[in-house]
Amino acid sequence: MAELSRALSAKGFKLGLYSALSSVQCGNAPGGLYHEGLDAATYAAWGVRYLKYDNCAEYALEPTARVVPMRTALNRTGSPVLFSTEPFDLQPNPRAHLANVWRTTTDIANTVYKVYVNIDLNDRWAEFAGPGGFNDPDMLQIGKLGGNGEDDDVSHFLLWAVAKAPLLLAVDVSTLS
Repeated sequence: MAELSRALSAKGFKLGLYSALSSVQCGNAPGGLYHEGLDAATYAAWGVRYLKYDNCAEYALEPTARVVPMRTALNRTGSPVLFSTEPFDLQPNPRAHLANVWRTTTDIANTVYKVYVNIDLNDRWAEFAGPGGFNDPDMLQIGKLGGNGEDDDVSHFLLWAVAKAPLLLAVDVSTLS
């Protein structure tokens, strides 16, 4: 992974990984709960610069207690990592600033309707966005929306840009025009 990170950096990219603030990830692979120190040190050694920390299980545990240990472990490494968490709830919440990026919506889908639902939900969190912290209405569906083709893609991209949302693609970039 460290070699992959170096190769990506040489091309101007940064390595990002996905894990979960629970014992399992949403795909049933092991999550990071109770392994935060080891995971953070490993990510730093690999040169990871973005960590998406999803909310997949252990919902009975208070969310802050699950996010703070990873945030603390990442900070202790001294390695710059953009830390992104899944939503605690769908109501604006000052706990959002436990990370650099926090989801503000339910999962997106590749429909124009869901794009508009998510941008409307995201708007309720606008006051929390600012330097060092960003609202995240979920990944861009550019190239997958169908419907009005490029017009829908452009609108989707512009809405996320205006909302100062992360511009993360959920598509195979080799398929894009």
